[in-house]
Amino acid sequence: MQKRRVKVYQQAVTKMNRRTIILCIILAILAYYNQNTLAYLVKSVKTQTSLLLNTAQKTIESIPQPISIQNNPSELPATSNNTKPAEDINTPGPLQTFISETLNNNTPVDGAIGIGSIIYSTNIERNNNGKKPLIENATLDRTAYAKAKDMLDRQYFEHISPSGKGMGDLANNVGYDYITVGENLALGNFTTSADIVTAWMNSPGHRANILNDAYTEIGVGIVSGMYEGRNVWIAVQHFGRPLSDCPTINNVLKNTINKNEKDANIMQTELSKQKTVIDAPGTNAQPDYIQLVNTYNELVKKYNTLIATTKDQITEYNKQIQKFNKCISQPATN
Repeated sequence: MQKRRVKVYQQAVTKMNRRTIILCIILAILAYYNQNTLAYLVKSVKTQTSLLLNTAQKTIESIPQPISIQNNPSELPATSNNTKPAEDINTPGPLQTFISETLNNNTPVDGAIGIGSIIYSTNIERNNNGKKPLIENATLDRTAYAKAKDMLDRQYFEHISPSGKGMGDLANNVGYDYITVGENLALGNFTTSADIVTAWMNSPGHRANILNDAYTEIGVGIVSGMYEGRNVWIAVQHFGRPLSDCPTINNVLKNTINKNEKDANIMQTELSKQKTVIDAPGTNAQPDYIQLVNTYNELVKKYNTLIATTKDQITEYNKQIQKFNKCISQPATN
């Protein structure tokens, strides 16, 4: 009986040991499997995190497409290249007249021919025709006298000198910046200033100059002497409207716009190079990738700021051009 109990006990222990061993094996298998699963999950999480980080790092600011300075030259009107319009010089044919072919005396009575009296007679004619009077300008007096003396000294009677110089050259030489200028010439044996002005008024081209609404100023030059064997008076009227009559155009602003255009082109080239490097395969895995992106984005900001500033400058410059063009297209308001 005792032996049987011992045998039953041994069988039970053996059976238990088997179950324990099987359980341990199962637990070991589960433990091994769970370890691999955990490692896989950890690895998967790390991979996803890395992908998210890379995605976050690749934040490249796009370049907006503002109106390009270079590609839109119409932003700057054609007249913006000058501080005044193309030369506007009115020069009717020289007037040569002799009151009498037998009269050969160039000495007026009581100073009847003079600068002041010619200007006075000119303004009388303007007043009679509903025009505003012209103001004497000392600089135009000098250019008119220089023209009269040059013609007498060199024995010619033309608007263009033998050396190719005209009214515009004379004005430029003395620093008379103008919107428009004109010149009347007269040669003859006149006895009074009124005779000279009357002769001009009887000539359509010279009359148009005297009554021109575009002028605000006048200068006169007179000389007397021998011309082709006769004692004569040579009289010159120089008409003008100074550039200062119209709003100024800021050429410093224009130069700034031109410089900005060059700088923007340089930036565009550099941005294109940097973008090519950033978009190259494998660049986002490089340790300096974030720095490349940051450098690119900083340059984008500078470029966009420059474009915005330049557009504002162009707008302002074009306003100045428009005001100037409007001014020169209207009659003078002296």
